[in-house]
Amino acid sequence: MKEVSTKQRFAALDALRGWAILAMVLSGILPFGVLPNWMYHAQLPPPEHRFNPAISGLTWVDLVFPFFLFALGAALPIALRRMTLVSTPTKRLLQRFALLAFFAFALQHIRPYALQSSPNVFTWITACVGFLLLSGVFVRLPASWPLSERRFFRVLGWAGLLTLLASLTYANGTGFSVQRKDIILLFLAHMAFWGGLVWWFTRNKPLYRLALIAGLVALRLSALTSEATWATMFWAWNPVSWLFEWEYLRYLLIVLPGTMVGDWLISVLERRSQEALTGIRKSMMWLPWLLMSVPVVVCIGLQARQPGFTLLFSLGFVGMLW
Repeated sequence: MKEVSTKQRFAALDALRGWAILAMVLSGILPFGVLPNWMYHAQLPPPEHRFNPAISGLTWVDLVFPFFLFALGAALPIALRRMTLVSTPTKRLLQRFALLAFFAFALQHIRPYALQSSPNVFTWITACVGFLLLSGVFVRLPASWPLSERRFFRVLGWAGLLTLLASLTYANGTGFSVQRKDIILLFLAHMAFWGGLVWWFTRNKPLYRLALIAGLVALRLSALTSEATWATMFWAWNPVSWLFEWEYLRYLLIVLPGTMVGDWLISVLERRSQEALTGIRKSMMWLPWLLMSVPVVVCIGLQARQPGFTLLFSLGFVGMLW
C-alpha cells in the first residue's frame, strides 16, 4: 500500500482554509448599516443589526466559520496521523488546547478597543507591543537557530507577555479577567481538542464516530425543551463556564463529519496511484463547480424563503453524487 508522505500538503484543503480565513476577516470589517442584507448575518440585518431569531435563512457570512470548522476537521486525521508515527497524540492535543485557549484570552486583553473605548496613541502602541510578545510565544522559530537562542526567545516572549497582561488596566477599572476572551478562538481550541480526541479513539471505528454524532444530536435536541429533564440540567451544568460550556460541543457536528472526509482523503491517496488520481481529476472537472454552486443556491433559496426549492435542489445534488 502506498504511504502518504508525512510532509505532503493537500492543496484543496489548504485553499478551503485560506478562503474561509479570508472570508472571516472580510465579514469582520464590513461597515454596519450601509450594505445589502446578504452582506451580514441573516439574523442581524441592517441598519440596526439587532439579533432577530424570527428571521430565517442564511447568508455567506453565516457559512464562513462552518467552512473553517469543516476544514479543521478534515485536517485533523492528516495532522494527527503524523503524530501517531512518533507517539500517541493525547499530550500534543492537550498542549495545543492550552496554547490556543491562552491565545484566546491574551489576544482579547491586548485589543485596542478592549483596552479603551476610544483608543489613543499609547493604546495602539500597547497593542502592538502585546502583538510582538505574542509572536515571541507562538511563532515557529527556525530550526537552524541554536537551541539556547530559541529557548531564550521563547522565555522572553512569555515573561514579557505575562508581565504586560498583569499590568494592564481596562476602561472599567479592572485588570486581567478570565471573562475577557475571544470566543471564536476558544471555540477553535475546543474543536481541535475534542475533535482530535474523538478521531484518535475512533480512527479505526468510523461507525462509533457516527454513533457519537447521533448521540450528540439527540442530547442537543433534548436539551432544547423547556421541561426540566436530565438532558437540560446536564447541558446547563457548566462549572467552569469561563473556559468550557457544553454548548461548544454542538460545533462537533461540523468537525466530526470533516474528520471522516479527512480519513477518506488519506485512504484515496494511499490506495491509488498518482496516474489514477490524475484520471479522476480529468473525468470529474465538473465536480468543483457543482460543489461551489451548492452553498450559493442554498443561501439564495433560504434567503428568498423557498424551503421547498432548496430541499429539492439539495436532494438532487445528493442524488447526483450517489
